[in-house]
Amino acid sequence: MDDELNALIRRMDAYERHQSDNAKTISAMIDNSGSMEKRIALLEASYNDGRVDRAQRDARLDALQTDMSAIKEDIRSIKGVASRFLWIVATGVVVAFLGFILKGGPLGG
Repeated sequence: MDDELNALIRRMDAYERHQSDNAKTISAMIDNSGSMEKRIALLEASYNDGRVDRAQRDARLDALQTDMSAIKEDIRSIKGVASRFLWIVATGVVVAFLGFILKGGPLGG
């Protein structure tokens, strides 16, 4: 009977050590879950910051595209004005040349 009692005591000791080890493992897991929650919170914050940065970049890109469109329109209007001015000058040169020819050219007078 003593042997059975000693065997039961040894088994109880082993069981208690096993329970103690399980408690330590659970405590470590809880500690790790706290650090994981912090890491997840940091990842979420980083993700949100990235979304904000992308939104700002998209807004700047839209503004740049609008500005580029306005610049293109300005260049087109300048080209139109320059083209008209060039036609006026060319027409004046042709009219002056024709007038010069009709008056007799360099020998006329």
